[in-house]
Amino acid sequence: MSLEQERHLLRRRLEETKGESEARVIELQTDLETLRSQLEEQNERARRAERDQATLVTELTAQNARLADQLREAAKQEEQLFLEVKLLREKCAHRSNTLQDHVSSLEILRDEVQLVSAQRTELERRSLELREERARAVAALEEAEERAAALERLRHEAEHRTRLAEQERDELAAALAAIEVERRGRSGSIQKPPRSLQVEMECEESGSSLGEQEDLRSEVTRAVKRLKELCVHLRRGEDDSGLQSDCDESMLVIANNTEAEVNYPGALMELVEEVYNLALSGRGAPGELGLAVELHRVREELDQTKEQLKQTQDELKRRGETLLDTTSKLSVCEAELRGVKEERDRARNDMEHTQLTKDEILAQAYQVRDQAVARKNRAEVELARTRIDVLQANSQLMEAIQQKVELSQQLEQWQIDVQVLLDEQVRSKLTPTSNPISTINKESSEVVAPARKKRSNSSSKKMFGLF
Repeated sequence: MSLEQERHLLRRRLEETKGESEARVIELQTDLETLRSQLEEQNERARRAERDQATLVTELTAQNARLADQLREAAKQEEQLFLEVKLLREKCAHRSNTLQDHVSSLEILRDEVQLVSAQRTELERRSLELREERARAVAALEEAEERAAALERLRHEAEHRTRLAEQERDELAAALAAIEVERRGRSGSIQKPPRSLQVEMECEESGSSLGEQEDLRSEVTRAVKRLKELCVHLRRGEDDSGLQSDCDESMLVIANNTEAEVNYPGALMELVEEVYNLALSGRGAPGELGLAVELHRVREELDQTKEQLKQTQDELKRRGETLLDTTSKLSVCEAELRGVKEERDRARNDMEHTQLTKDEILAQAYQVRDQAVARKNRAEVELARTRIDVLQANSQLMEAIQQKVELSQQLEQWQIDVQVLLDEQVRSKLTPTSNPISTINKESSEVVAPARKKRSNSSSKKMFGLF
């Protein structure tokens, strides 16, 4: 029993000892972790302190470098100020010793002022000349507009003449149709109307009656009278010698055939149609010829006007550049003149006030420099304004020239339209037209078609040659 109790006591002591050791171990581990965290915090603080120290060192180094640069700049400025003071002293000494030179430079400046005044007068004269040239250009533009209006009136007159010619053509076609109907009505009561030149020749060979001869004579008389009226009308309304020669030849042919071919009505109708076609092909040609001549003359004048306008533009551009250059030179000369005058005045004042101290002279030099810079800035501003004014004047002049060019282009386009209209009218007159006479005398026209085609081609070539 005693052994079991001792064993039990020993076991309890062992368990107590083991619990105490475990608790001690846990406590030691806790202390170890606490010490580790404290060590890490201390290390972090050390690193942070090192970073702050490095940053501070860098900032101090940069600040030292800036201070060193500022010191060097201050030393340089001090040297420059010493040099400026030295230069100013030398200038004061030089100005005090060269009063006679200033007097001579004053005379030179007076001469330069006179020269600049003369240049300014010349510039004003050139400006007046440019204004006069602009006025002349405006007058030329108005004259071109008046010419355009005159050409418009000529176009309306040509259209009116064309309408009158068409009306006369319709009247002649109606008259010739009435003559043909009357002839067919008179010859229809005796026999069937002739259908071709061969039928008329057969009827003539077989013989005709006395009534037919009387009808033919009356027909010839009326046709000759009508042809004479047509030729008189053509001579009165046309000046083309070629067309008059054609009419004269037609009249000679009619006069020769009136007695020799009394019994040949088909040939007489051929002559009538030939004279009628001559009248139709030649109608309106003199008016178109006059329009073509007028159009050619206006084109030549337009080309001359364009050339003069181009020369005027080049001259205006050249004079504008010269004016701008001279204005800039004048502004620079005036600024230099003012600077020299101020320098002369300062030299005189320095001669009169030589009792000033060095510091006062230095301060006065600084003040004079500031005033000179201010005057220079004002002069540059004034020069810029003057250049802007000149550029605005040049832009206005270029706008006026552009307007004149646009008006010239419109006039040229209008002339092209008139030319196209005249060409279309000539083509419409030269193309074969259907009329009552061609439908009635279809077979007779087949005989004389080559001759008429040849005449129409020659007349068309003549009329197109005018353009």
